[in-house]
Parts: sequence; structure tokens; C-alpha cells
Amino acid sequence: EPQPTDDEGDTPVSGSDSLLPPLAGHTILFSCDTSGVFHAIEEQSGNSHTGWKTHDLLTVVLHSHFPGDVTGVKVRTFDVGQSALDGTIGLMMAVSLDDTDHLFISLEAMGGVQYLVVDIDRSGITADHHISRYHIDPSRSSGHYWVKHDVIVDISAGKYQSAVGRVSGKPVDGIYTAEYAGGSAQLIYELIINWYGGGLATPITLQIPGREVPSAIATTRNGEGSSDLYVIAGSTLYRFTADEQEGNFEPTALVTSDVIAQTDTLRAMNHDGVTSLWGMTGSDQVYYLSCETSQLYDSKAWKLPVPLLSGVERMSPYINRVDGGNTIFTAGNGRLQKIAQDDPATGGLWRSQNIILASPPDEKSTSFKSYTTTIRLTQKDAELPASNTTVRLSAHSRTPVYINGLYCVIPPAPIQIPTDAGGSLTIIDTTEGLNAAVLTVSVEDDPAITINSMRKSMDKLTSLNSTSKLRGAQFPSTTVAGGVVGSPDYTHLVDPSVNDDDVSNVAITWIFGDLFNGLVGDFEDWAGKLADTIGSLAGDFWSWMKHNAEALGQLVKDAATGTLHFFAKIGDSVYHAVLYTMHAIAGAAEWIYKKIKTGIQDLLGFLEMLFEWDDIRRSKDVIHNAFKLWMQHQLDYLPKAKDALDQNIDAFKQGLTEWTQSTDISAFGGLSQNPISQNTEDPNKDQTPGSKLFATHYQNHANEVQYIGGCPEVVSVEDLINDLLAVISQEGAVLDDTFNQLTTLAQDLSSLSAQDALKRAAAILLGAAFSSVQVVVDALLNVLYKVSETVLTILDAPIRVPIISDILDAVFPNFKMLSFLDLICWIAAMSFTVVHKIIEGSAPFPKDNVYVQDIVSAGTWEQLEDACQKSDLSFQKTFFKATHSIAAFLALVVVATGCQTIGDILVPRYPVKNEVVKTISHVTTCLGILTSIVFSSTVQSKLKAKMINSLSVADPRGVGAIVDVILVVPRLAVTGWHFYEVTKYSTGATLTAAILGEVSSLASYASKISYAVAVNDEDPDSRLIAVTAKAACDDLYSGLQVAESIAGFS
Repeated sequence: EPQPTDDEGDTPVSGSDSLLPPLAGHTILFSCDTSGVFHAIEEQSGNSHTGWKTHDLLTVVLHSHFPGDVTGVKVRTFDVGQSALDGTIGLMMAVSLDDTDHLFISLEAMGGVQYLVVDIDRSGITADHHISRYHIDPSRSSGHYWVKHDVIVDISAGKYQSAVGRVSGKPVDGIYTAEYAGGSAQLIYELIINWYGGGLATPITLQIPGREVPSAIATTRNGEGSSDLYVIAGSTLYRFTADEQEGNFEPTALVTSDVIAQTDTLRAMNHDGVTSLWGMTGSDQVYYLSCETSQLYDSKAWKLPVPLLSGVERMSPYINRVDGGNTIFTAGNGRLQKIAQDDPATGGLWRSQNIILASPPDEKSTSFKSYTTTIRLTQKDAELPASNTTVRLSAHSRTPVYINGLYCVIPPAPIQIPTDAGGSLTIIDTTEGLNAAVLTVSVEDDPAITINSMRKSMDKLTSLNSTSKLRGAQFPSTTVAGGVVGSPDYTHLVDPSVNDDDVSNVAITWIFGDLFNGLVGDFEDWAGKLADTIGSLAGDFWSWMKHNAEALGQLVKDAATGTLHFFAKIGDSVYHAVLYTMHAIAGAAEWIYKKIKTGIQDLLGFLEMLFEWDDIRRSKDVIHNAFKLWMQHQLDYLPKAKDALDQNIDAFKQGLTEWTQSTDISAFGGLSQNPISQNTEDPNKDQTPGSKLFATHYQNHANEVQYIGGCPEVVSVEDLINDLLAVISQEGAVLDDTFNQLTTLAQDLSSLSAQDALKRAAAILLGAAFSSVQVVVDALLNVLYKVSETVLTILDAPIRVPIISDILDAVFPNFKMLSFLDLICWIAAMSFTVVHKIIEGSAPFPKDNVYVQDIVSAGTWEQLEDACQKSDLSFQKTFFKATHSIAAFLALVVVATGCQTIGDILVPRYPVKNEVVKTISHVTTCLGILTSIVFSSTVQSKLKAKMINSLSVADPRGVGAIVDVILVVPRLAVTGWHFYEVTKYSTGATLTAAILGEVSSLASYASKISYAVAVNDEDPDSRLIAVTAKAACDDLYSGLQVAESIAGFS
């Protein structure tokens, strides 16, 4: 889906930059920022949210060389070089301190001699505004490191350019220097050292025809080490071949174009049989041009200069040594960008990428447009997520994306990426146009699947195949955070001022169907008229058309092959490109709509998926109020829980004896006899990138959540907790056998049928020491009662969640601080509302629905129950589906909440009838939810270690997990009793929902048991088994909750 996206990060402000590509294909960008600090910005794939890590190359050096205050130190300039022979990198930086310049060098010589050449502005010591040139020899053991090696002509400081190269036949390199002062110019070549004797070597003077003033120079190396020199003078590019730089040869004029006029920066490079030049003009426009190296002498073989970007202050280009991709870094208008060209085989489109650096969690996030793709993997033998499964992923061309919150570069060769706990890969591909990566995905030996993220967008555009449809297309005039609030005005995709003929031509373009086709004109006719057209890449074409409003173009179809072609007249020449890829055709779509005054921002506004924030907020209010009132109800019940437990425990144990003698549930057929995993539904079913937006951001930034003002204080209960731990330790020997049996059951659960699981549970419970459970619960109640008033305070305490907080602040101007309870409810509301609207075509909780208003306005749990009982069947169905779907979804995102319990209480499907069992269920549910909060790491920072046989309870998570396992014993008995009750009813969809609900409870218990082992067992092998079992049980729970939500009102 195309949608707006946010990311945490800052854009670095660059003063100057240079870059080198490591062999892995990632970039190291060397940059001196506006504060004078020298950095290396390293591209890293799969390690961070932003993908770019900054290394300070200045501070450590300063402190080691200059003791004392160095705050005023600035790097004035630097240079970087990489050896073409061994890849080593050399650095030089000039540091200014107390009106004195210091030169630092970092060399990694692998043999041979290196020459360091430094030019000094003489005006620093005299009134002379010319340069002096020095050679630096750091290997000297005596004398001076700096050796004057002056140029033979006067060169004005700041009004010249230099480039290193070698004239053909010369034994060593030299320096080309172009000076341009006033109306005169000098272009000379001097050897770095006089190979033939002492003194200065005789320079070579080079002349431009008509004595034009050169504005920029660059060199490229030939195979034997010689260099061709490229010079731009006026609006013409000239080439001095390596063997025609002596003897008054005139250079060859290659290209004349207004695009290259006033070029003041030029870079050149040879790679894989192609010579490329990049330039930046005085009007701050960056361009590039290229030619096959074997055809450099032929001016007709050179491609037209392609304008790429405007408003650029500095540029640093390179050709990626791994895949040959043209790449340029630019700085300007407060943005640092990387512009790269796709593989020519895919159309050679240019794509820009903002360089984002890591920022503190409390800084505002960055917003950008993106295509977001979610890939879901399910297990082969069950509708369950295939978590932590390795996926092979590749892209049509080297593409930077964000995968599950981490910056990754996807190359054409497959890389291996593991899915998350939900069996998903969420891939965010930033874009400033219609183009996106075409992905190829495969798992193990299964056939590969190709995912074209542009398909939905192009289908939507090509559906506008009539004038009326084009005229009727519109999109919201005002959006916020990827959605709309209230009833916004709408903007027509096509401006009403555009005449009908132009609109009709665009509509006709899309009529012809296949491959987004559409065309105007006949290829044979065009080809016959334009035999001398110049071939070009589609990507270069579209960049040209974007920057040249006067260029004329025409789409043409080859009737014989069905191939699309594009012809354009630029200046006096006609250029031709074959549009044989999705990306090339998407570029054509942008051009087509531009002809009817529809810019790319309007196109993206029409295509992007938009949230309706009012609907999502209403769902959040329903879920939030139900959850908060339920929590308060649990707290209010807590003082009664001890008496309720003590008064009913004996009758409960008698009931246990009754139902464990009758565990036959075979009457339910496959539901009870098949492996539990076969009764599940995929918990990610119907989820989209949009519905998972908040869930994805929370998963990616959970470790960066901050309490604003700190977490609320919790009253001291250390003595009570010590008492609880002492009881656990004391009763541990009695409960240990029960715990071990439960652990084995948890590990086997996914392969068992409900019938078999119930039989094993009955056998375990018959031997369980309920008296020990009661002792532990009594001690637990003492702790919970003391801190109960703090629980809701903690859930309501203000927090900041990166990106999510920024989105909500933008959407709702008067938005109060986010709390953890709010966060859970927003995640749930987003996932359920978006999916419900896609499937049902309407909001789950409509604005004017009286039952929705009653739920949101209820002030007590009793009022909430009353409102649900009075609601109609339609509302009850939606509410039941919401609570159980959310329970399933949250189990894959955050700790499972009370959503399942809330739905079962307010919209019951065959609930437990026995009053004693209901009481025990209420007590254990109350204790379970409060225990998960009170024993979280946030609430309890220190607990003394106690032992329960092999389990070491050394932290709050461990204590809470052990308590949860002890509470599983009575919970398991409640589930068994409920099975016993439902066997007395006839079958049906509603009964199926009740059974699925209790089977999901079995999975939940197994997850808690496995978690207790995972956080407490010190044996790594046992811990690994427990972690695997917990993941499987969480998947079962989620899948069964989805199945229950479907069956509940079928």
C-alpha cells in the first residue's frame, strides 16, 4: 500500500562531503558539518532504525594532541582517497586552532610511495592572494616534512581547480591545474616530481578552442595508468585524450548543452566499459552524462546530459563497485540525499533517498511517503504464523528499505531475513513518485513469489479510462498523519481548467489494457520518420522530462510485439526509449498526468491509503472504557477475593473430583479429536500494512518507551514480597511435581488434541496440592491489596512512544498525554477498525449508534454490563468479534490483555454455570491481571533471589511468572469444569465458540508455564525449549481466538 510513514531520526547538515564505497556495496560518507566537526557516516544494513551511523573523527584526535579546551577547534577542509589497487583509504584534514592551522594525515600504505600535495593560501602570511604548493613526506627522519614544490605560474587562491592524472608516456603522475581569473584562463599540467633530474619539470600548457575559460576539470584513468582530461568551458564538454596532451593538440568537443553551462564542479569515472561524468552548475543543478568507453571519441555516442536535482550546494558521486550503480550524494536546503540509478536492465530509473541519522527518542519523527508491503508466512500444516523463519528476499535493483523497523539494503542477489514473532516481514520502501521496488520472496524449496508493490497504484490509475472517470476522481484536500479527520473538502485529480481534449487523450491512453498499456500513435510510422533517434534509458528520459517543461514527448506502441516506446524531442535531437519494465511505465504514468496539470503530489494524494481517524478513535474509546472499567472492577473485587476463595475452595475441589471422572469430549468430533493447531485461524488474516501501523511502530521502538516525569511511585511492599517469596520457597517442594508435569504438557500442547490435553490436565490436577496453592494465593493477596490503588495510576501514567506519540499529537491537536493503557487500546483499535472497514465496508462502532455511546459513557462496570445486555445482536456480534480478534492480535504484539475475558463476560457464549467455579474463575482472573502489572520490571525494580528447586527467582519477571504458574492450577480446573458443562449441550456454532475459547485458555496456560521456565531456568538448553514452546503456544492462542471470534455469532 502507498502510505505516509514516519521514522525516528535527524537529517545531518553537511558543510562538505566526500565518499567511498566499501566492497560490501555500502557507503562511507566523509563529511565536515557546519560546526566544523569531521565525521564518517557509515551505511549499515540490518543494524539500526535509520541505517546510518556517525563516527566522530575529530574529537579523539584533538584530545590526544591538544590538552585543554578544544571547543573552538574546527576542521577547515579535508580530503579522502582510496587506492584502486588495494582499496585502502587515506585521509587528510586541516584543523584550525588559535589562528594556527594543523594538518593531520591518516595513511594506510600497503607498499610503494605516497605523495601528499597541499596548497596554501599565501594571503594568510602576506598580501599575496596566490597559492604556494608543498609536498609532504611523513617518512622523513630529518629535515622538514613540508617541502616547497611551487607551481611554475601564479595561481589565484579560490579561483582554480586541480586534478591528478598522467599524460601518456610519462613515468609518474602529475597535476592538472585550471585557473580562471577575470577573463583570462590557464590550463597546465605539471609532474609531481621531476623524474628526469633536479628542479621543476617543464609544464605542459593546454589550450581550449577560442581560448575559452575552463570552469571545471576532471580526469579518468585508462588501463595502463594514463589519464584522459575532461574540461567544460562555456556550455561545451571537451576531451583531451591521454596521448594528445602534448604538441598543441586541440581537444575534441563532445557535448554542447545548456544543461552543462556554468559547471563549476566536475567528477569523472570509468567502470565496466562506461565512462560517466557528474557535474554541478553555478545555478546549483546536478547532472550526469555518460558514454561507452570504446566510443568516447564519437560525439554522437554520448548520452544527453541528464539533470537530476536542483538546489544542491555540494555533491559527491561514485559508481558502486559492487553493482556498477551510478550514485550521487548531495547536500542542500537542509537535506542530505543519496540519488542512485537502478539497474539499466530494469529501466535505469533514478531514486532519491534522504539520509537520516539516529536521534534521541524524545525528538520528533520524520515523515515521508512510502510503499509498505507486509509479507505473511504461515506454517504448512496449520493456519499459524511461521515465526522466526528465514526468508530469501531480493529486489529488482539495489534498494534501501526498512524491514521490521531496521534499515536494510536489498540487492538483486537474495539476502536472508527472519520473520518476526508474528511470521511477518513489514517492508517500508520510501518513494517520492510512483515507483517502488519489485521484490522476489522464497522460503526453503517453495517456488519464488514476485511482489509488485506498484500494482495497486497502477491498477487504480489505469481504471480512469474515460473522461468522466478522470473528471470525477478526487482526493481529500487536507490530510494529517496519513488520514483524514472530520469531513474534509476534496480536490479534483484533474484541474477543471484543463480542456476536454487533453483529458480525453489521457483517458484514451489507458484504454488498451495489458501491462498498464495505453498508447498513442503507431510505432512503425514513428520509426520510419525518426530513423536517427538517439537511444536512452527510460530513467534518464523521465529525469529529463521532469526538468525540461518544453520537451515534447509521445508514447507509441509496437503493434507487432505490444512493446511501449517513448520518443522525445529535446533541443534539435530526438531521443527514444523502450518501456519494457514496470518502473519505466510508472515513469510514463507520471509524465502522462503531468500533461493535464496533475503533479506527483496530487497523484500520491489520490493513490495513498488513508485512515479515517474519527472511526479509529471511536473504536479506541469503546475498548479503552471497557478495559478500564473492567480493571477497576477487578481492583474493587480484590478485598473480597480472599474470603471468596476460602469459602469456595473445598466445594471447588469436590467439583474437581466430579469432572475429572468424565473427560470424554469426543462428541465434538474433529474440534476435540484433531490436533489443536488444526482448529486455528491465521491471527494475521486480513491484516494490512495500514492496520498494523501502530503495532509495527510499537514493536520496533518498544525499548524506547519513556515515562514522562518518571513512573509513579509504588508503596513499599518489600516485607510482603519477601513473605510471598518465602511461601513460594516453602511450598515449592510440594508444587514441584505439578510444575514439572505442567511444563511437559505445555511443550506437547500444539501436537495434542483437546481431548488428550484435557485428560492429561485431569491427571495432573488430581495430584495437585490445592492447599499449597491456597497458601500462595493468600500471601499474594496481601501484596496486591497493598499496591492495588497504584495499578491504574501506572497504566494511566503519561508515556512517550516514538512515532506513535507524534502521529497522535498531529492528528488530535488537543490530545492529552499517551498512557500505556491508551497505547494498547490504540494498537487494538487501529488493527480492528481498518480490517473491519475493508471487509464490512463500514466502521465497527458507528458515530451515531446509541449502543456505542452507552458503552463509551458508562461510568461503572455495572453500567457497562447493563449497556451490553440491552444492545442489539448486531452490536453484540461486533463487540464479541472485536474483543477476541484484539486478544488474538495483541498476543502477537504485546502482553495478552483482558480483552478475551471482557468479551466473554459482556457478550457470553455458553459461560460457566456453576457459581463456585465462577467465583474461583473471578478470583484467579483478578489475581492474574494484577500480578502481571505489579510484578512487571517497571513496578518492581528489586526483588531478592529465592529458589524453587531448579528455578531461580531473581527478578520481578521471574516472581510474577512463578505466581502465574501457581494460578494456572485453579484456572486449569475451571477450564476442565467448563468442558464438563458444555458436554451436556447440543452442538452448534455458539457452542463451538465456547469450546474454542477454552482450548485457547489451555494455550494461554501453556504459554505462562513456558515463560516461567524461560525467565527462571538457568540451564540454557531447557530455556531454549521453553522459549520455543512459548512461541508455539502464543501462536495457538492467537489462532484459536480468531477462530472463536468467527464462530461466536456465525
